[in-house]
Amino acid sequence: TGVYISNYGGPESIQFEMTGGELIFNGGASGAIQLYNGATVTIGGTAKIESSTSYAIQVQENTILNVKGGEIATTGTSPAISCEDESTVNISDGKISSQNRAAIKVGYSSIGENQSTVNISGGEITTGNSRYPAIEVDKNIAAQVNITSGKFDNENLISGPSKNIYITGGQFAQDVNDYLPAGNTQDGDGNVVASSDAVASINGVGYTDLATAMQAAKNNETVKLEKDFTVDQATPIAIREKKVTLDLNGHTVTSTVNLSNNYFITVNNGGSLTVCDTTSQKKGCIKIAPDDPNNGWGIKLNSGSSFTMMSGTIDVTRTAVDINTSAKDVNVAIKGGTIRSAQYVMNVRGSDVTVDISAGQLESIGTEGRPVIYLTADDETAVVNITGGTLSSTQEGTGQVISGYNSGTLNFGGDAQIIATDTQGITTQDNITVNITGGEIWVNNTKH
Repeated sequence: TGVYISNYGGPESIQFEMTGGELIFNGGASGAIQLYNGATVTIGGTAKIESSTSYAIQVQENTILNVKGGEIATTGTSPAISCEDESTVNISDGKISSQNRAAIKVGYSSIGENQSTVNISGGEITTGNSRYPAIEVDKNIAAQVNITSGKFDNENLISGPSKNIYITGGQFAQDVNDYLPAGNTQDGDGNVVASSDAVASINGVGYTDLATAMQAAKNNETVKLEKDFTVDQATPIAIREKKVTLDLNGHTVTSTVNLSNNYFITVNNGGSLTVCDTTSQKKGCIKIAPDDPNNGWGIKLNSGSSFTMMSGTIDVTRTAVDINTSAKDVNVAIKGGTIRSAQYVMNVRGSDVTVDISAGQLESIGTEGRPVIYLTADDETAVVNITGGTLSSTQEGTGQVISGYNSGTLNFGGDAQIIATDTQGITTQDNITVNITGGEIWVNNTKH
């Protein structure tokens, strides 16, 4: 071994970085660099590591190799990088090559417990021997190779069991369709793109159902609808401890699931959902249309959650936005779009709740006598601020545009409008505080 790095601790216990110079290995076994049991090595810049008799780098038990640049090569009969045991290799740039074997070897068939992980998002990986792929993944192991981006001109880039290879992005000269998840394909230039059966995508990666896409989304990522589709089976969508944007992208997702208390999306503690439509016409829609209108629930907000409506439409038969009775620390911002319901548009409950409505349309269009906003909170810390937008109701006779009951605070002003047809504007009971500083309230075409 040229350089042996080991500490029998965690990967963070030793940090080794090489960004320049040359390490040439011409004799012996185990490679120019051997990582074993507790170390992190980072290669970048103009560093050059070359071996003529063994591996350039051998990555073993509980270690991490980061390749951010430089050159890693072998001129003999060994791979440039060997990944074994529970190691992790992250490749984002640089040149990795082997003259006579695979440039990267993942696992050995004799080591069934091999759980190494290789993450590739760039770089150049080549072999000089056409008999071998540039990346070789052994069978009968639990290792995982993930390729998320990069351009690879090799016609024989990667070989191994499809269960161990997961490609979600990049451009390939090789046909890699066997390694793509459902909802993805290659275009004529070899780029990985969402396929025609994808209903949603994240950064170009396709998904054949929305629930899987929303679950896969990482913090601050956007899930974009790819076509109109219908959800007819209950597949819970829950957002927790991350911020996710749902871009309707001009499409309509229709839920016909007919189950009691079945919410289309639930936002839990630390979760944040933004709904928008980035197309120019902004005709995208979340439509909840079960056979029984009382089962048409939209978005449920639990403690520590937030929801923002930017554009597009949410159209339901029961309640569009429902803040849980026991919820605390909830924030809602309506900045555009249309939220429509045959019953309640929004239930405001709980405590330490803030609802800010500055634009958009909130519409109650049914005949059940339900309000657009039902403010029935635990105490005055539930506050609804309406400074813009239009709240309208055609709930006949006994309905209200805003109904306050039990406790809460309503602030109405700015350019906001209330339009009530055959119904009432604002009604309150018990400990509801109402402050009106502007805006317009219309009842049956009469301004009040």
